[in-house]
Amino acid sequence: MDGWAETYYRTEEDFATQKNKVLPYVVNCESKEKIESFTARLKEEGYTYAATVTGLPSTTISFLVNTQFKKYAKVPYPARFDCVNNRIYSIDEFIENFLEHNK
Repeated sequence: MDGWAETYYRTEEDFATQKNKVLPYVVNCESKEKIESFTARLKEEGYTYAATVTGLPSTTISFLVNTQFKKYAKVPYPARFDCVNNRIYSIDEFIENFLEHNK
């Protein structure tokens, strides 16, 4: 299972059968300085790094963050994946609404 699938499905069987899909949040970051602190914060909160999704890099880095599975994947371009509420969050919004709020 690749990093994208790990953020949507808990197991290989779920992925193979397309069952029990859980949408992640999409978080965009345009600052390389914030990427390191964001990934460190996710690790502190117990999140597991799934993988980097491949693609052509751009100035915007995105993250797929699954709060139920506590997994995240890094995307080297603005994400265009199915996500919670079809909404893209900034790092600050995500931390404030989902990491700080759930402590």
